Amino acid sequence: MKFYKAYQPIKAISFDLDDTLYNNQPIILNAEQALHQHLVNTYPELKNISKCDLSSAKQFATLKRPELQNDVTLLRKAWLAYLFQKHDITYSDSDIDSAFAIFMQARNQIVISKEFQDTLIALSEHFTLVVISNGNVDFDRLAISRLFKLKLFANTQNKAKPEQDMFNKIASALNLPVQQILHIGDNLETDIFGANRAGMQSCWYNPFNSKTNYPALPHMQINALADLLKLRP
Repeated sequence: MKFYKAYQPIKAISFDLDDTLYNNQPIILNAEQALHQHLVNTYPELKNISKCDLSSAKQFATLKRPELQNDVTLLRKAWLAYLFQKHDITYSDSDIDSAFAIFMQARNQIVISKEFQDTLIALSEHFTLVVISNGNVDFDRLAISRLFKLKLFANTQNKAKPEQDMFNKIASALNLPVQQILHIGDNLETDIFGANRAGMQSCWYNPFNSKTNYPALPHMQINALADLLKLRP
């Protein structure tokens, strides 16, 4: 554990999910592969579609529907609709929902390591635990979700990090001054810059001890989640 700013005692810890509590990259790759196979196998018009085509559809939808930038679920459904339209496929909401369900089934294949589970259990005995995520994983499917008092996900009502929206809502819901909440995440922009701007204390989870020149400075850096146990009163 390395400190960069003065640390004040905390009463709550806010966690990012993707690439903080689990390695999200292989999960997303598997989910994208499952979606690709579903589209290729289900629609003859898409039998030769590539993953680059899917990426292009996502980019197009992002540009055309900027109002959906805070909601990855609605954005994915929007680019699926665009993909069907582009290839002259007659589709209904059920086609969109079925394709999205295939993606989410794979996307939710998350395993939290026993070490992380034990750490979270120990932390929950001293701090209120909450979640702030830009993703759309079904966190309540996991047994450890019971340890978290509140979970906020970016959507049309909650602006995505690094916007202050969810950070402020967490503090309000917990009835705590923002400086008594520590937010931990792997992303220096969405997590560290976002938390700093909201007035929270921030912790950069950096398991690979990566070097960076990003200007947002966390209050502390950890290389293992268990390092947080040192903050127990």
